[in-house]
Amino acid sequence: MRTKKKPSGTAGPGNKSVFQFGPMPTYVYETTDPATPVRRFEVKQRFAEKPLLIDPETGQLVRRVITGGYGIVVRGGSVGPSVGSVGSHTEIAE
Repeated sequence: MRTKKKPSGTAGPGNKSVFQFGPMPTYVYETTDPATPVRRFEVKQRFAEKPLLIDPETGQLVRRVITGGYGIVVRGGSVGPSVGSVGSHTEIAE
């Protein structure tokens, strides 16, 4: 007797989906036309989506802006520079 195998990644009553996506990243774009003021805007996109080429509101060409992001958030009451911070220590010549 053959039984139907439930496809993986499907959610059903009492089953959790195998595919659990976190929040989508937010990308910053800006217009590139030097004759007009720069317009910056944010768009939530999946990693797999291609970058925008045209501003959806104005129709101008845009480019994706590389931003720093949040990095690592350290909780606690540390005083002084963090470990490994660049430029926080100076060498003293003897």
